[in-house]
Amino acid sequence: MGNPPSPKPYRDDPDAVSLHTTAGEPSYAHVEDDVLNGDEAPPPAYHDTPIMGLSTPAMAPISSTEIEEELLQTGVTQPESHIAFTSNRIGQKRTGIGNEVNAVRDPRSDADPAFLEKWVRTMARFPPSPYINITGTHKETKRDSDGKSKREEVTDFRIMVNLQNYLYPNFIVNPLGNSTLKTVESGEKTYRGTVLKKRQDGVKGDIEVGHAKPTLKEWCHRYCAKAAGTKVFRLTRTVTGMDETVFRNNLTNYVRSSNYKGNLTIEFPVADRAVDIYSS
Repeated sequence: MGNPPSPKPYRDDPDAVSLHTTAGEPSYAHVEDDVLNGDEAPPPAYHDTPIMGLSTPAMAPISSTEIEEELLQTGVTQPESHIAFTSNRIGQKRTGIGNEVNAVRDPRSDADPAFLEKWVRTMARFPPSPYINITGTHKETKRDSDGKSKREEVTDFRIMVNLQNYLYPNFIVNPLGNSTLKTVESGEKTYRGTVLKKRQDGVKGDIEVGHAKPTLKEWCHRYCAKAAGTKVFRLTRTVTGMDETVFRNNLTNYVRSSNYKGNLTIEFPVADRAVDIYSS
């Protein structure tokens, strides 16, 4: 099995299993996972995702020996790879960050639902890396060699702050606090072994008809039983309880108090926010 092709820096993610903290707590995560498959599924991205060592943060005590013996990838990356860049995807200028979505593969997950479930639960214990990105810019008129003038954007400063340590109560890596692993709701449109998003069969809007939503174990069995050229199981980690509006307003006031008059942009990119498990 060779390495999959190099990824684009950013792409939208499907929604499906969630791990999140109780609202109002010094929180960490919302984990959503998805089954997305079919011959039209995109090729996997490739990242050198580390295997957990003794110094890697985890949500709760995890046997690093067990993980290393089984060669489980964790779907988390080193801060050095979290490089900010400007994305103009779909006409929306935004700050992206390296390794927002990480792709992993393990042949054992193709047909062993028990292994897949264990792997997903292991990766769900690791928090994402949320950042605050503050950028100041202004416009300048410059002339080229032909004497023609044009307006250019000049970056005055860019500040990136990693907030991951603030996700832990009292800055203690273990324990991380209360968290819950949830599967996608039956009425939510998402990839369910299909190319297009759909609700669970028998569900129309918020009205459910039939059995309850699938558990993580059921999702894993569905994934392994599905015969398709390419299958993708997505786990999404989302920071909850963080009021970005309050952060943005307070930071804007601090910067403006320094008498800075340029254009100010404050964004909250998140590295390791999702993991795509690709079939072999």
